[in-house]
Amino acid sequence: MTQSFCVWVDRDLVAAMLPVIVADIHERVDAADDEYVRRMFEGILKKTLEEVRAGREDALRRLGRALEPMQAALKRQPYVCGENAAYADFALVLRIPVGPGHESPGGAGPRKPTLFLARSACSTCTMASPQCPVA
Repeated sequence: MTQSFCVWVDRDLVAAMLPVIVADIHERVDAADDEYVRRMFEGILKKTLEEVRAGREDALRRLGRALEPMQAALKRQPYVCGENAAYADFALVLRIPVGPGHESPGGAGPRKPTLFLARSACSTCTMASPQCPVA
């Protein structure tokens, strides 16, 4: 089950997330790495970064649809696997970018995944919950 979950996260969620975040990543790389990063992401996405950036709104909608199974699960329970955090929760959190405002108080690291996945369209990271202090 764990392997299947990780494959789903990598194939569906990360694939849906990449077109949303790739232009932001590229804007933040060191100038010396610009050509390599551009070539790498354009090769993966089969589009120029400018084309990817222009399609960001559609990519956000696709990401929202890809997140729906996790959103549904996290509305019923606090963690992916139920009442307690399990490997799947950490596998998911390690692959989901944490936007500003989603770190635990005192810089203790990211909060549990319910804060990322219960609702889409947070202005900071596009994945937040009703309890999100940023959304």
